[in-house]
Amino acid sequence: MLTPFGTALLPYINDMLDRNEQLNNFIADYKHEKRGRVTIYAPTGIITYLSKHVIDKIKDIGDITLSLKTCNLERNAFYEGVEFPDDCDVLISYAPPKDESLVASFYYPICRNRLCQPALS
Repeated sequence: MLTPFGTALLPYINDMLDRNEQLNNFIADYKHEKRGRVTIYAPTGIITYLSKHVIDKIKDIGDITLSLKTCNLERNAFYEGVEFPDDCDVLISYAPPKDESLVASFYYPICRNRLCQPALS
């Protein structure tokens, strides 16, 4: 038995679950289509790595056009979050997104030590 609040909340939950299922179906259909443009933003070093070691190895890409764009971070991005560009599909960054509603996944730790010769330090 639901409380009055639960009874009032139930239609909203059901609506959200229905919309979530529609979204999942849309994403599943979209994943199977190998066509279109995918824009990836990342810092210069990561773009260089992707272009030399990852994208070159992709064989079955279908009719997908990959667009790599550089997105180097400003200092405040590490405290306030990274802005997600309007034309961006994938953002690879050292900092989390500013918009907390975006899906953000931690993939791999990257060592960011500053290395130099003793004479330069």
